[in-house]
Amino acid sequence: ERARPIPGPLVLPGEYTARLSVDGVTSERKFHVIEDRRLSVAPAARAAWNKALSTLAASYRTATDLIEKTKGGADKALYETAVQAQARIALVYGNVGASTGVPTADQQTQIEALTKFVAGLAARGKP
Repeated sequence: ERARPIPGPLVLPGEYTARLSVDGVTSERKFHVIEDRRLSVAPAARAAWNKALSTLAASYRTATDLIEKTKGGADKALYETAVQAQARIALVYGNVGASTGVPTADQQTQIEALTKFVAGLAARGKP
């Protein structure tokens, strides 16, 4: 059974280009994303929030890759630890994503610890 993916963070306000390619023909259109007017969040706080979510998402993907790689393998402890780490990351991601401000000091500590922990697991799972 595959874990449900976590949603990505909201896109930051700014200029973007959308590209669509079909049968070798590419079409482009530029567009501008504005901040949701219902929110009152400073750009620096929004950037810190987005960075935290991106960091957690990267760790979640690393844990997911490790789960897929070790599933049914000899190192059951590594597999189970990766599953638990993935669940913890998803929980912290949900908590951080529930508001659009700078993560709390506790959340930042958890993000740093989980990122290091999952990187260590991934290193342990390399052949």
